[in-house]
Amino acid sequence: MIVCRKCKSMKVQSRQWVQINTGEPFGDCDEGEDDKKFYWCSACEAHCFLEEQPENFKIDLLSPDGISMFDGKLYDTTEEAIYDFNEWKQRFIEQGYYSSNKGRIQILELYDHMIFKPVIPQQNGN
Repeated sequence: MIVCRKCKSMKVQSRQWVQINTGEPFGDCDEGEDDKKFYWCSACEAHCFLEEQPENFKIDLLSPDGISMFDGKLYDTTEEAIYDFNEWKQRFIEQGYYSSNKGRIQILELYDHMIFKPVIPQQNGN
């Protein structure tokens, strides 16, 4: 499965050549495949790089300090993780920053410091 490298969302798009008069696609814009300007993540609302993940992966949301934020809660979708992140972020709105071990992070920059860690759930071997 191809996902956004930053947030692990599956809601990614790539540029494509399209016939102007018919609207039919006829090929990918393959020049510069490693250039993030060719890919868009709807969850991040930004251009992105892509990576491949296994079909059954989950997402663990980590703080800027690398600590699992919600007691190791694993998310099926990036959107669920972003919802919890936005709820959590409200605690810091009044002071205007999050205090990390690396220093203060302004609220508007906090999302860029979050870590969306892919996890493969363990199978019970009963």
